[in-house]
Amino acid sequence: MVQWVVITGASSGIGQVLTIGFSNSGYNVLAIGRNEIALQRTKLLTKNSKVTIVIADLSEESELDKVVKILKVKIKYLIHCVATTEPHLPLTTITRAALEKAINVNVMAPIFLTQKLALYFDAMTRVLFIGSDYIGVNNKIRPNITGSYGISKSALRVAVEYFRHEYKDTAFSFKSL
Repeated sequence: MVQWVVITGASSGIGQVLTIGFSNSGYNVLAIGRNEIALQRTKLLTKNSKVTIVIADLSEESELDKVVKILKVKIKYLIHCVATTEPHLPLTTITRAALEKAINVNVMAPIFLTQKLALYFDAMTRVLFIGSDYIGVNNKIRPNITGSYGISKSALRVAVEYFRHEYKDTAFSFKSL
């Protein structure tokens, strides 16, 4: 049986590495990102052609629907690496629109894509939400992480706990790293 892995934020960083790794291990990968050139580069780095790229800004509702229309198969793994650290501004000067964009990319996109793709989950599906260390030692705020990123990734971590609770009677597995 063909197994599919869906990876958001596949154009760079850990999303790119996971896309290459899963593809080279024989999985079919739906690689999602905003940067077409970077996604094409990711695909070229794989040893086979098991990568389907989707150029999408998942903070937009219509872009979420684009992914769902393309993927109508059972999903083995859904891995959310999508993130933006921008804007690099202190909370004392950030605009409402800039904070909303960060929250839409880092929180809303993974929540609503997961919600829409749940139709393609089965008992073996695993969902992973990846974030970086936005809180340092002893829960002290790290000075090189922007407030918009820290706030949004904290919200996503809480969302994962709610997903776990809401899907507790299913075999789906939700994990946050």
